[in-house]
Amino acid sequence: MEFAIPTWLSTGMGIFALLAAAVLLVQVTALRRVAAGAVFAEHMVYVTGGILLLSASVLVGRVVGLVDLGIDPAEARLFADALVGVSMVLLGVYLVRVRRAMQRYLAVLSGEAAVARAHVGDVVPDGISAPAGAAPGDGPVTAPGDGETTAGGDRTDG
Repeated sequence: MEFAIPTWLSTGMGIFALLAAAVLLVQVTALRRVAAGAVFAEHMVYVTGGILLLSASVLVGRVVGLVDLGIDPAEARLFADALVGVSMVLLGVYLVRVRRAMQRYLAVLSGEAAVARAHVGDVVPDGISAPAGAAPGDGPVTAPGDGETTAGGDRTDG
């Protein structure tokens, strides 16, 4: 027994898919404007291409179903599936490129944070002295008039 899909349902799903694609394109364009100059915006062409190919896949199914173009429905389905596959590849390329750029950014950021942490002990405000023989970042410092503090943080004034 074969299940027949009502025409109104098939047409409705096609319209829904095209409307969803239009909304996605509007959002991608808005995101590209907001993120201008960022990695996300630089590679947004892949997302746009993927959405357009998904839309074309829906259109292939609708056009072949509504207009007799002399194309076999099985061939049209194969073509539509190929468009979906290529769109997934484009979306994958976008995600890989953005992930790699994010990894590079985070590596630089964490490297800068490590350098900043290493140099915090080098910057001592006026009027505060580091203990004699202490290396930068070795324990607390003292203000004039307080008991001296050794590099290990032990007070020597009792």
